[in-house]
Amino acid sequence: MKFRKYKKAAFLFSEMGGIDDYLLQEALVYRTAQKRTSRLFIMAACLAMSAVLVLGGVVIGNLAGIKNDAPQTDEDLNPTPVDETLDGFLSTHGDELAYATLGNAEQLDLFAAPAVVWQATESDELLISRPLTDRELQRLVDRAKGGTAVGESSPAQSYRVWILSGDGTVTSPYLKPSAGNVGTELFDYEAEVIPSPAFTSCLEEILRS
Repeated sequence: MKFRKYKKAAFLFSEMGGIDDYLLQEALVYRTAQKRTSRLFIMAACLAMSAVLVLGGVVIGNLAGIKNDAPQTDEDLNPTPVDETLDGFLSTHGDELAYATLGNAEQLDLFAAPAVVWQATESDELLISRPLTDRELQRLVDRAKGGTAVGESSPAQSYRVWILSGDGTVTSPYLKPSAGNVGTELFDYEAEVIPSPAFTSCLEEILRS
């Protein structure tokens, strides 16, 4: 019995020993071949990404369109016009750009350095620019000679303005440049002209400097 078992084992060992070594080596290093990514799959993925980007752009565009199509307010449809006149400039910035203030005209020295003085028609307070150089004074005087004649449709002026020359004489850009419109004290008046934009621009430049 034992002999038969030994004989079978020897037979198996003999048969296994006959296997080619090359086949054994090939079996040891054998790896399952990897599947290649399908070109069709790659194309489908690219198309899907493109569709997402296009759809996102359309959605964002629609949202922007909705925002732009929002109902306009009365202010959008009828914006308040910007008042670029001298009166409008002084009403908006006159107080903040004043160099000094006086309670009344009696405190003003007409022989001090040249300056511009303005006063709201409903107030006694005088607002004064910083002292002017001779060149700045001449620029203002030259530009005060222009302007538009006051007509029936012209708005009432909220400010009176005087230019102090420093030699005791006073003029106003709101009056025509005539001998009767020059004084030796601040005077009340009704505007004859609306000062030109050039005068307003020059005064604004000086007050802001």
